[in-house]
Amino acid sequence: MIVSGCAGRRPVAASAPPPVTPVATPSATAEKARRSTDTTGTRTGAGGTLAAPVAYMEEGNASWYGAPFHGRRASNGEIYDMNKMTAAHRTMAFGTVLRVTNLTNGKTAVVRITDRGPFVDNRIIDLSMAAAKAIESIGPGVVPV
Repeated sequence: MIVSGCAGRRPVAASAPPPVTPVATPSATAEKARRSTDTTGTRTGAGGTLAAPVAYMEEGNASWYGAPFHGRRASNGEIYDMNKMTAAHRTMAFGTVLRVTNLTNGKTAVVRITDRGPFVDNRIIDLSMAAAKAIESIGPGVVPV
C-alpha cells in the first residue's frame, strides 16, 4: 500500500513582529496603605477597618511528632524543628497561625502551620514537641483540642 498526499511544503514569507508600544512604568516605590491607631490603641488599616482574624473553630484530637522528623524538610519546604511552635494540618494553608487549646486542662499554644498531617483518622492536628509541651500533651500523646 502506498499513501500519498497533496500537501507540500511552501516557504513562509518572513515578516517583522509588530512594533512594541512603550508602557508607562510604575513608580519605583509602592504607595503604602495608610495605617493609624484609634483611641483604644487598636491598629486599623486604610479606611479605618480593623484587620480581624477569621473565626474558625475545629474540635478533635491532637497528637504530636518529634525526634524522628526533626531536621527533615516539612511540606512547606522549611526544615522541621521540634523545638519551634509549629503544627501539621491536612488542609489549612501554610503559614496560618492557630491557637490550640487542650480541652482537658485549658492550656493554649499558638502555632504556625508548616506541614501536612496527621495521617491518622481520629486526629485533626499534629503539634511539634514544643507546642505539645506548652499544652501538656506529651505524656498522654493524644488530647482533645
